[in-house]
Amino acid sequence: MNWTDICRNGTLEQVQLAVRQGNVNERDQRERTPLMLLITNKRPVEQVELLLQHHADLEATDKLGETALFKSVKFKQYAILKLLVEAGAKLDHPHGVPYTAWYEAHKRGDRAAAELLHNTPGAIRLELTDKEQQLVDSILDQESVAQACEAIQHIDDAALLHAVVQEYNWDDGHEPMQAVASHPLCQWITHYQMFELLEGEYWLNMEQEERDHRSDGAGWYTLAALLKQKLSR
Repeated sequence: MNWTDICRNGTLEQVQLAVRQGNVNERDQRERTPLMLLITNKRPVEQVELLLQHHADLEATDKLGETALFKSVKFKQYAILKLLVEAGAKLDHPHGVPYTAWYEAHKRGDRAAAELLHNTPGAIRLELTDKEQQLVDSILDQESVAQACEAIQHIDDAALLHAVVQEYNWDDGHEPMQAVASHPLCQWITHYQMFELLEGEYWLNMEQEERDHRSDGAGWYTLAALLKQKLSR
């Protein structure tokens, strides 16, 4: 059964014949299953539904370690992504939320995909209402660092803290991010994202002499150390 050709340009009837006569979980040289191939070739949802009806493996991974769920995010196949979630595809990952399809959507700035995966353990809401976005914008536009930090302390939703981090200009100094990191509502994934954006390991591994030569070195190092502590919990 030539699944590669069928999944590239086959008709619905050809896929129907293939699932009856072939192995629906057959692998190609890259360890991709027919389900993965249909997704990467952006084939109709009806063809994917056929494979699911014949027990296509939702959790199979290819040589890149990607599942069908991950590829649905990668190739912006929202209808199929929704279908896989409804079919029971696992949202979590044994190594934690940074390895999930939700985080891949998060990294890509794909809020539509992230919303479909919002039940992923450890995920955080990315979609903001107009009113919430206005609040985030007002915090980021504060005239002084002190005012920004005070406004951050009054945030009462973890999603807004995360949005502040995502939209913050890190050239504006470490103090507002210290306020976010210390906030009692700040979630693990937000601390993780901050550590990534800060390049925390870079600051933690920097020699003290070099840090001392930077006007903001001590502040960024302190923030990196705080985030590292938060992530270890």
